[in-house]
Amino acid sequence: MGWSRAARDWANSKWDAPPRSRGLPSIVASMVVAPIPVVAWLLPPSLVLPMLSVVLLTSAAIAALLAWLTGAERGHGVITLWDVAGAFTFVGFAAGGLSEPMHVAQLLGVAIPAP
Repeated sequence: MGWSRAARDWANSKWDAPPRSRGLPSIVASMVVAPIPVVAWLLPPSLVLPMLSVVLLTSAAIAALLAWLTGAERGHGVITLWDVAGAFTFVGFAAGGLSEPMHVAQLLGVAIPAP
């Protein structure tokens, strides 16, 4: 049995597509991830997860705003700024969920009265 016309068209279209730029998502991800080990080394261990959460969630918002402003397409088999923003959001919320509330308050400089 031979290939159907739709299957042939789909298979051929994947190879005919021009390569897309992967520069901007890589640059944004590198700018956020590169300084994190240095900041984590300078902070006390109890503040690393809250700091990671705040930095990644802020970076996710910036990456999503850049993706929206540049009109980045979604879901075409390449990594876009939307994917970078989603990854930052996922890891940021995971770090925030693993943080202790007292450590988050200490990072943000909020005084919580002792029970």
